[in-house]
Amino acid sequence: MAALRWIGWILLVAWTAGCTSPGGPRIAIGGRVALDVVIPVGSGVGLQHAAQDLAEALAIITGSARPARVVQGAAADIQAAAAVLVRLDHGAGTGPQGYRLSRPSAGVPGVEVVAETEQGGMYGLYHLLADLGVRYYHPEETFFPHDPGARLPQGYDGEVQRPTFALRGFHEHTQHPIPLSDFWLRTDDPAFRGYLTRYLRWLARNRQNAASFMLLKTVDLDTWLPYAASAIDEAHLYGIQVGFSISFVDQQQNAFKLLGDPGPGDDDAEPVWTGCSRPAPTSWSSRSARPSSPSRPTQTCWAG
Repeated sequence: MAALRWIGWILLVAWTAGCTSPGGPRIAIGGRVALDVVIPVGSGVGLQHAAQDLAEALAIITGSARPARVVQGAAADIQAAAAVLVRLDHGAGTGPQGYRLSRPSAGVPGVEVVAETEQGGMYGLYHLLADLGVRYYHPEETFFPHDPGARLPQGYDGEVQRPTFALRGFHEHTQHPIPLSDFWLRTDDPAFRGYLTRYLRWLARNRQNAASFMLLKTVDLDTWLPYAASAIDEAHLYGIQVGFSISFVDQQQNAFKLLGDPGPGDDDAEPVWTGCSRPAPTSWSSRSARPSSPSRPTQTCWAG
């Protein structure tokens, strides 16, 4: 077993070395981060947060007192000796979620991320963070390596990087008492919303773009719908689609169902809620627990 572990480490090191080389410009000089992070003017929240994550990570890795300077501009706005530059080019051929990593075309030492969209640019920055050794293990736990002499990776050849799957993420089975049951469904504790924000950012940091959960009958729709709407709006800032599974009539555990229980002599049950307007995209199947019979289907409300 020990031999297998050593072989695994050797293969991991060899694979990492084959991807990039650490011989780029030094990140910090004299205890201060010596590069700028430049993103386009008017960048949205997702790309802004990714740039800030990179700036802060560079300071933590090198033990610098201040993060890198984040600038909304272009190559002409670089003031430091090196830079990480995000450039949007609608003709880059990367696709909506793809990006290229290479040396800056402006001739400044560092790394350039070229993408067609801000989402692609955001993913490119998190690719760089992964190559620097940063690991977003959990919404509440991040690992940063420590190396005062760290350098930016180099050796990027401009090859287009695209996700293999169009939709990537997690289905949280909130019918069980897991933390996300509280964060997605309970509105009585203000702290839950903060946890949900960190969960969404964790998905984006790992280049995920989908989240779904089971809606339960325990929710108070009057308070939950605005809460859910704000969370879904926030998810969209990072390019994350959100869906939840509901039932028509099947009562599996505490699942939310669209139709109420029929009374004596009633031919049809009264609808409980008719707010589901979008089916799940055909590229990703999400549903609640298997119905007890073909006449009791379930569906996923896909909020976008």
